[in-house]
Parts: sequence; structure tokens; C-alpha cells
Amino acid sequence: MKHPTSHLKFFEELALATGLRGVQYIPVMKALWYNQLSVLIPCAILKLGSIVTDGRIQLLIFLPSGGGKGELKRTIKQILAKLGKSHIEPTSFHPEQFVGKVRMEKGKDGKPKFTPIKGHLSLDFILIDEGKELLTSSEPMFTESRKYLRIALDTYLNNTVTKKSVDIEQKHALSYLPHCCVCIFVQPFKVSEKLVLDGDLRRYIVSYTPILAIDMKEIYKARIREEIDYEAVIKSFTSFLVSIKIPASFELTDQAIDAFEELSILLIETGRKRSSKIKKFIEMADFTIQNLLLKFSAIQALQDNSGLILIGRANWGEEGRYKEAILRNMIKKFISPKYTVGTGFIVKEIRTELKCSTQIDILIFDSDYPILFSEGDFYIVTPNSVKAVVEVKTELRIQDLEDSIRKLNKIGSFLSGISANRPPFLAIFSFEGDYEPNDALEHRIKTKIKNGIDYACFIDCISLNKDIFIKYFPNINSFSVYDEELSFSFFISNLIHSTTAAFIDNESSLWFPHDKELNKLFDIELR
Repeated sequence: MKHPTSHLKFFEELALATGLRGVQYIPVMKALWYNQLSVLIPCAILKLGSIVTDGRIQLLIFLPSGGGKGELKRTIKQILAKLGKSHIEPTSFHPEQFVGKVRMEKGKDGKPKFTPIKGHLSLDFILIDEGKELLTSSEPMFTESRKYLRIALDTYLNNTVTKKSVDIEQKHALSYLPHCCVCIFVQPFKVSEKLVLDGDLRRYIVSYTPILAIDMKEIYKARIREEIDYEAVIKSFTSFLVSIKIPASFELTDQAIDAFEELSILLIETGRKRSSKIKKFIEMADFTIQNLLLKFSAIQALQDNSGLILIGRANWGEEGRYKEAILRNMIKKFISPKYTVGTGFIVKEIRTELKCSTQIDILIFDSDYPILFSEGDFYIVTPNSVKAVVEVKTELRIQDLEDSIRKLNKIGSFLSGISANRPPFLAIFSFEGDYEPNDALEHRIKTKIKNGIDYACFIDCISLNKDIFIKYFPNINSFSVYDEELSFSFFISNLIHSTTAAFIDNESSLWFPHDKELNKLFDIELR
């Protein structure tokens, strides 16, 4: 799964501040970024239709022993201290510690005096070091603390916590509105159905470090060779937070409302298509997903000092994932039913050592072959099963074409030499791009393609936008570039033709819109 971060301001500084390295930490870092910005707007009331929520993002982070908990805790405490936010790392989970109490004393006049003493929930932030017992124990002390914690994390203004001893009148009871943000660390454990059904999990962003087949040697070297000025990066990130102007309210444009509707439904439906356990959780937390999306959207506006939430095709940080889903669903309508269409990795053995490809946007493979791992639309497969690999871009500008070609060609090299009737189909598909035919286009495209292919070419075709289609002809080691308004159609047609085992050349008029040679712009002969 991809976790883009370029749209999050000062994300790199936050990541550096932790000292943790490796792509496996990006999901946790991203959740932490949203959590720390949410500290600025805990009492904001976010409304959309009948959705009403506040600005807080709560974290539940699963990390194994030695997985970086200490580094994350240190970073959180440093940021909160520089922001002047009250916080605590409790050593006791007694309910009275969380909610507080009313102290009754005799006054000078002999009459009882009642002094309310608020607990941890009245602070800005609660950091819990090891929360498994708090989340799972059936002992009365923990179940009562969980009850108060659930109330506190409900939407602000509807989350009053109260505490009253039996010997105190109701008018003297302790009562207040918590606005705290919470981060709970736990070591990985099997989550029980009861924990899910009690509603504790859906109040948090549950984050963890995924298990990835990555080469750690470069990370080890970086920790030795590269120095980090922790004070400087913390100062940079907190200066960014301090500079943010908190808006009086948040509002969505009409376009944002339409996009929110489309994207939230896509998120929920995607979750329902995954494993049976995930499906059950999504069905329980579907409204919460919409609430969280509204929180994320508000924080996106907040980082730009704005209360106007702009969600549009040009503003979605996750638009690439959305576009990949669209293209995958389109391919499924045409591809042979014997093939599976998803995303994931390819793993193969090289001289007794397992090697893994980079993550593939669209992975098409023969489901007759065994699968190493699957979860929803995510798969890890071996090279022999692979029929096609597609790199998907929302917008591929000409200055980025070389890098995309080099990346995909490396995957082709990784797949080379497999025992298949024909090599896998490799393609780049971009929904948009700055490729208007003109005198400079030929030189620019030729330069980018030649620079992107080091020795052998494994790429079949490139669809740069709806008008520019590029096809590789291995027999003459040359690309042809077409000014073709049916570029997307030719992409699908070439994919079908390449992945179909049966002979269909005599049916080409059914699959290809027309003779593209009529619209050829130029050829690119490779070295």
C-alpha cells in the first residue's frame, strides 16, 4: 500500500525528529502528523449534513519491542512541551486518576467545602506507554477506566464526564467536557472480537509498522553516516505548528461536498471487499470512517491557515489510489476471468536469496498459480504467474517521464528470464499530462525515453494522456509515438492482446479502434 506524504507540510521534519528510518514507519509517522495537528483544534465542531464531529485524531499504535516506541514518545513530548500543551504519561490506570474526584473538607465556618479536582482527561494530551491491559482487562478498575475514556473521546460537547460519591449531593458532582487527545502504545496482540464490538477501536486511528520485504542495509548505513540535528528539526516542525492561524470555523465548498461523498463511499466499499474480518469491522465503523475523513479534510485546510475545506480532483492527497481503483475496475471488465487484478509485490529467489520488487500499482496474474500472500486486492506473487504490470499516474508531466520509465523497466528486468510463453505486458498509464504536439515535443520525449532505458527495453506501451500513445516494437527495437485521441482504448486493446493466450490476431478489428499508423508522429530508435 502506498502512503503519500508530499501533501503534508513539514512531514519530513517530523519524521527526522523521531530518528526512525525506513518506509515501514511511514504509516505511523503519517498518523502522528495528523494527531499532532489535531491538538491545535480539539474543540472545533466539524459539520457536514448530519455528520458532526470534532477535530481530534486519537492514536492506537501497535509496535513490537524495540520497534521505536521510545523515539516516538520522546518526539511527542518534545512537541507538546514546545507548544505549551498540558500532557501526562500516567503510571496508574485507576478510574479516579482519569476522571478525577471531588474533595470534601470542612470550611472555617464548619460547613463542608467541596473542591472539584479534574483528572487526566482534563489535560490536552494523554500518552499511554503500554495499554494492552487497559484495553483488554475485565477487572472492574480497567473496565470503568475504559468507560470514562470512551466518553472522553466521543464528540466534543457531547462527552461530559461526571463523578459523584454517594455521600455528595448531585449539585456538587465533578463534571466537565474533556478535550484531550490520546496516544496509546501496545505491543502486537490478537485483538478480540469483544474489544472491537465494545467500540474502543473505532475511536482511534489504528496504526502499525507493516512487515515489508525491504533491504535494511542502506538504513543501517544511514544511521551510522548521517547526522540529525534533532533540536533543529523539532524546532522547525513546532514553529510550523505555532505559525498556523486557527480558523473560527470550517466549511466545505460544493465541489468538496460532492468529492467527499464520492471518496467516503469508495473508502467504505473498498473495505467491505477485503477479508471477512475487515468487512465486519467496516460495517460497524462505516459512520466513523466518514467522521475521520472529515477530520483529515479539516486538518488539510488547517495546514494552509484556512477554514475552507477544498476536496477536489486536484486536491486529493490519495487521488492516485482512487485513480488506480478506477483503472483496475475497468481492466477487470475486459480481461480474461482466469486472471486476477490487484496491487502488490513480486518476489523471486536469486542465488538462494529472496528479492522483492517495488510495489506495483496494478498487478495482473494467472490465478492458477499459487499465491504467496493475499489480503483484499493486495497480493504477493511469484514471477511465473505475472501477466501484466501497470504503473498508474494521475498526471505524468514530461519532466517526470524518465523516472517512471526507469522504474518500470527495472521491474521488467526483475521479471526477465521467467519461463513463460511471452514476457509480461508492462505499461505506464497516465490520466493526464502536458503533451501537446509541437516542435519541441519530439526532442523532449525522445530524450526522456532514451535516458530512462539503460540497456534492454521491457516496456510495451505508454499512454500519456487521452491523446498521446506510445508503442514499443521489439523486433526493430524502436518506439512509435502517436497523436491518438483514443489512447486509452489502445492501451486496453494492447493489454488484452498481450495477455490473451489464444490467437486473436485475426480479430484485431474487434479489439483495436482503427489503424493508429495513420496518426503516427515520429519514431524513437533505441541504442
